[in-house]
Amino acid sequence: MRAWILFRQVGVLMFGLGTLLTGSAQNRANVWYFGDNIGLDFNYHPPRLLTNGRIQRDSSGDSESAASICDTTGRLLFYTDGVTVWNRNHQPMLNGMGLWGSSTSTQTLIVPVPDSETLFYIFTCSPAGDDDYFPRERRGFRFTLVDISIENGLGGIIQKNIILNQSTTEKVAATLHANGKDIWILSHDWNNSLFRAYLLTESGLVTNAIISQAGSVHSGPTNQFYNEANVVGQMKLSPNGSLLALVMYYDQVAEIFKFDKSRGQLELYTKLSAFAESSLYGVEFSPNNRYLYVSDRSRYIFQFDLHQKNILASRYKFGNPTRYDSPASLQLAPDGKIYIAKYNAEFLGIIHNPDQPREACNHEAVGIRLGENGFRYCRQGLPNFISSYFLPPAPVLVLPNVFTPNGDGINEAFLPSRQQHVASARLEVFNRWGGPLFQTDDLSKGWDGGTSPAGTYYWLVGYEGTNGKMYTSKGFVKVLR
Repeated sequence: MRAWILFRQVGVLMFGLGTLLTGSAQNRANVWYFGDNIGLDFNYHPPRLLTNGRIQRDSSGDSESAASICDTTGRLLFYTDGVTVWNRNHQPMLNGMGLWGSSTSTQTLIVPVPDSETLFYIFTCSPAGDDDYFPRERRGFRFTLVDISIENGLGGIIQKNIILNQSTTEKVAATLHANGKDIWILSHDWNNSLFRAYLLTESGLVTNAIISQAGSVHSGPTNQFYNEANVVGQMKLSPNGSLLALVMYYDQVAEIFKFDKSRGQLELYTKLSAFAESSLYGVEFSPNNRYLYVSDRSRYIFQFDLHQKNILASRYKFGNPTRYDSPASLQLAPDGKIYIAKYNAEFLGIIHNPDQPREACNHEAVGIRLGENGFRYCRQGLPNFISSYFLPPAPVLVLPNVFTPNGDGINEAFLPSRQQHVASARLEVFNRWGGPLFQTDDLSKGWDGGTSPAGTYYWLVGYEGTNGKMYTSKGFVKVLR
């Protein structure tokens, strides 16, 4: 991101201030693979359905764990279900079989090494707490290291299944450090309330975790499907990295934490309960970090407004009360929409405008059809990514320093000449002595000069970007009549 000042001649001299953010990080998440051999390619608008993936359901009838990564141009590099790593040609990567994750773990994650074009960490979680079907010697939160430069660019694994913590839930999330370069990777222990934050730098992974004790203990009880059902459920960081949210599947609880991106520490912000509908599975933030979405694994999605004093009271529920389409994983995408995995369905749901409140978020239960005649299914999982990939660009607001309200229909009002990623704004205009002349919350109408004579005037704009941050710009404008 860099600050810039723009000068250009289009009839009159124009002046403005703003910021730009390149989209290369977002391109890392442009290709998804998940479900039964399906995927989405966000290099196209709308995303193109892919049917050549290798992730598919296992003997349990499900596929949850999924992660993929692209280069900075959006070209697929590799993807995984936590057990096998496939290269861009959809073949198992060199040494790419036998990872000690599980296709039935909620989350797996791929993280590039900062300032490296070739090295990537895969973080895996063993499934279902103490469930006996998964070998105890393979349990834990682990990493595997990929070097994409070998095998003629198809990549290979150079370290595999390195233990970080023996007792883990199925949760892993990541975001940028406050320095904008290094990356935090977070996991949650089993049978306690500990978070572990690992820092990845250009020198590699710091395996001594920063530990925070916060929120609920993640432990039992058992049910007929899982020995330890509360290991299940997504954990996500907000796009700006300041908040972390997770769900506990069986206890029907969602918790939100504040995250210190400098120190790697978490503290509980609020706990959301009173979900009577079903077990909870998915969680995701809106791009502007204001709204939190939770799926109940039955038929409903819930929206919470994190700007409200009483967050629980802001709950808005949407879904079809007569249709059990089993919403599971929620995942923010490069197009700014949230996609919803529907268990054993031939379609995905979409939240088209997740930055908007209540019904304005535009939830579409059947958003993308996956195929005909029942041969392509979504399961519970969608790919997991570093949350910072989805941070909206900083706003751009450019205002002129001359306009001519003389009735000729050209350049009649003081309006933005360029406006991008601006959610709301207030314009104020003053005379040379600081006296207020005009104000508006609608920049599209601007200031027509009113009865003010020709001369120099001063303006101030306070505005909110779609990234949730507040900005101020000021300058002068000449009125020529």
